[in-house]
Amino acid sequence: QLVFAVATMIPLCISQNYLTKSSFDLIAIEKPDQIYQHENQKYFVIKSYKVIHPNCTSHITSRITGRYNDNLIFNFYVACQFKETDKLWYGLTYTKNINNRISEKNKQIEYQDFVHSSELQLANHNFQSVDYFEKLNKSDKLKGFKTAIETQFDEHLNQQVVLIPKNGTFDTRSGNSLKWMFGSFGIGSLIVFILTIFRDINTRELKNLRSGKKTEKDEFQELIIGILNPFGPAKGLAILLLTNLIVFIGLVLIGVNPVSPSVQELLDFGGSRRFEVLNGEYWRLLTAIFIHAGIMHLFMNLIGLAVSSFLIEKIISPFGLVLVFIITGLLASLTSIYWNPQTVSVGASGGIFGLYGIIIAFAIFNIFPSDMYGIVKFVIFIMVGLTLIIGITGIMGSVDNSAHIGGLISGVTIGIIISLLFKDRLKKNAK
Repeated sequence: QLVFAVATMIPLCISQNYLTKSSFDLIAIEKPDQIYQHENQKYFVIKSYKVIHPNCTSHITSRITGRYNDNLIFNFYVACQFKETDKLWYGLTYTKNINNRISEKNKQIEYQDFVHSSELQLANHNFQSVDYFEKLNKSDKLKGFKTAIETQFDEHLNQQVVLIPKNGTFDTRSGNSLKWMFGSFGIGSLIVFILTIFRDINTRELKNLRSGKKTEKDEFQELIIGILNPFGPAKGLAILLLTNLIVFIGLVLIGVNPVSPSVQELLDFGGSRRFEVLNGEYWRLLTAIFIHAGIMHLFMNLIGLAVSSFLIEKIISPFGLVLVFIITGLLASLTSIYWNPQTVSVGASGGIFGLYGIIIAFAIFNIFPSDMYGIVKFVIFIMVGLTLIIGITGIMGSVDNSAHIGGLISGVTIGIIISLLFKDRLKKNAK
């Protein structure tokens, strides 16, 4: 099923890219303002135009990407007005990719060098050396240009149109997308076909199917449904998982990048940073717990949340699980803004480490039954210890270790308090 899903997804993604480029004609117009007569078109040849060079405005963004957050990408957006209209902009983008693991001092040097080189390229740019223009649709790139326009011009941003200069033959704009689309479909189909040939038939299930009997339940499917059911056996875990998933999906639907959202996007939608919190936006300490910097960040945190919740939800109750997660998450957010004043803190990992702290306290006070200590040791030494080591050493890029430590210490403290007050009840629940 996984191979089939991947074999379907890859050609669909390639075909989407191909269609967005190949479904439009090249429209020839005399002047830039004639673009408004072709609202549904994307590519244009403008025979005569002038760009007001002094009326250029810029905006710089930074984005951390990569599997282990090891890439730092700078984007320099420059928007220059066409002379014929105040709603049409000539857009240029300059980009630089550096290693995110280098020191902050070296990052600053690289940044200054990037700004200087971008300004030189802009000063020497030939605005007339264009084969055709591409009109930008809704995207992160368009958002960067509109932010640049907003910084210096009091314009209605929804009415602004940004054109990107393109050089080369219009017919080759799609590259090899068509070949890759059919090639990936063929390769994926072949792999699925081979797997189908060598996969044994479950004769008992086939017999039940032919006789009209109900087939056996898919245990994995039942497990997933049970985990996500807020009225099921793991109510607290389901509430926390669904909340994180719903927030992530909601942000993606309103335009936040699902793989690598920018720092500004995270801050705009509830990320926590010292300046904003100390200026009265205390709600950020809570909202930051449920916001994630991309799908991989979310996926890893959901795994950690599931593992820790399975160990303690039955002991401290679903309500107790949610309450501890929120309290330790808030304290983790506070720790983060104290130690990292310039960092935008997001993610559930602070609250998850709070749950790990509860597990450590319960292990110290012998709350768990003896047959559970195998998995308890695994959680403590592998999931907690390894994650902290990775954060301290920086092996996998930038990790907010202060939030992890703040959540862990607060979780241990809460675990010790409730163990002293309710030890007998907790041990009874654990059995």
